[in-house]
Amino acid sequence: MLVGLIMFFMAGVKITWFVSFCIFMLPIVVLFIFTKAYRVNRLIAFFNPEKYSHGINYQVNAAERAISSGRFFGEGFGSGLKRIASVPESQSDFVFAGWAEAMGFFGVLIFFALVLFFAYRGYLIAFRCKEKCRSYAAFGIVTCLVLQILFNCGVVVGALPATGIPLPFFSSGGSSLLVTLLMCGVVINISKFDNKSLESDDYE
Repeated sequence: MLVGLIMFFMAGVKITWFVSFCIFMLPIVVLFIFTKAYRVNRLIAFFNPEKYSHGINYQVNAAERAISSGRFFGEGFGSGLKRIASVPESQSDFVFAGWAEAMGFFGVLIFFALVLFFAYRGYLIAFRCKEKCRSYAAFGIVTCLVLQILFNCGVVVGALPATGIPLPFFSSGGSSLLVTLLMCGVVINISKFDNKSLESDDYE
């Protein structure tokens, strides 16, 4: 939904539409959350982490301890057995905690530098393409992947409620990696689009 709203904004939809949409969607979102007990429990656990430290928040708390133990330069490669023991299912949604523990704050900086470079190159491709459909497609794909990365990291550090969103390019799971690479392939294909041919067609 967030990606869709951003796409509408980039397409030039008026702000009044967003206000009307948010007013309309607010009761639906609240209803969506409160129709399932586990969604309500996740929200309660997020706002009251101490009470659920050994339940819903166990994995988040373990991830935070793993990240803090990494300090500045991390514990280095070879600490994988310790990561597996401290963070349950660290190879999936919480793989970022394992990276932070092994590589430390320095490794986290490298990771986000790569994310920024990926976003920069992706948005550059999107804005340079003069064909609107391809431009919006590239922008939406890059935005989707960047938001997914930010949401995953936000969950791992306890800034967002647990959502089960994997970390693109890192989390285990063949279907997730396949879809991510296909999306990147579309962006690469868009980067090869010849704007000059479009200009010549418009001129004719």
